Amino acid sequence: MLKISYNRIRKRIVKRLEERTEYLSKKDRLEIKMWRKGSEVVKFSVTYLRFYSKRWREVTRWDNAHSKKSKAQLLRKPHHHIFSLDNGQLYVTPIKGKPAEILTEAITNIKLRRKEILHNFFNNKKI
Repeated sequence: MLKISYNRIRKRIVKRLEERTEYLSKKDRLEIKMWRKGSEVVKFSVTYLRFYSKRWREVTRWDNAHSKKSKAQLLRKPHHHIFSLDNGQLYVTPIKGKPAEILTEAITNIKLRRKEILHNFFNNKKI
C-alpha cells in the first residue's frame, strides 16, 4: 500500500505555479508568475523586460516571491523594484495589499505607464 503524508500533499497544493509571457511589442514583454493555494494567489512576480543591446533587460518588477530565508523581511512582503539601464536597481518600495490585488495593479500600471517607465529606465530617474 502506498503511503503519502499530509505534508507532501499540502506542499503540492501550495506550489501550484502559473506562468505566462505577454509581448507588449517586439522589444517589450511582461513575465507573469503566480503561485496559488487553492484559488488564492499567495505569491506573485510581474517583471517588465525590454530588449536592448542584444539582450533582455529588467526594467521593473513587482513581487513577493523571494523564497530564501536569508532575504530581508521586506523582500517577503509585496514590493516594487525599479531599475535603470546604467545603475541597475535604483530602489525597492514596499506595497500594502493582498497579493491578487497587487498582481492586477502591477499589470495594469505597467501597461498604462509603459512609455514613462521606459523613459525613466533609460534616463536613470526615479518614478
